[in-house]
Amino acid sequence: MTRVPATYVAIDSRTQGVTPAQVEERGFRILFGREADIENWIHRFIRGATVERWRLEGEDGAAVLDAQILPLAYERNGKARPVDERTTFEPGDVLCLALAGGEEDRARLRRGGWMPADPAPAAEPAAGTETDPPSGA
Repeated sequence: MTRVPATYVAIDSRTQGVTPAQVEERGFRILFGREADIENWIHRFIRGATVERWRLEGEDGAAVLDAQILPLAYERNGKARPVDERTTFEPGDVLCLALAGGEEDRARLRRGGWMPADPAPAAEPAAGTETDPPSGA
């Protein structure tokens, strides 16, 4: 038996074109798991929205994914999959998401059981500042 890959459709919440019901009737999947304001997300990226990876350590990770957080894909057991309307998150899943709200959204993700999957980069000294020489120098 040959498995046919799923077809994903992004539904723009600002238009009156395709509806979720129409997508589901055709057996397609809704990308991002919901309608999204595509144009607004384009502008958010231009203004500095980030793409980050977060690991679910709680139970109900979907509860905090609102309009400020766009779920893109998730990893489970070493395999990446797009987020769609059928996606349910399990502890240990790593979610790749677009984040527009900065620290407020990161705090909400933490309260919802998500933790950063990648260590924070070490802070670089500001240009023109001196650092302590290595000991013994």
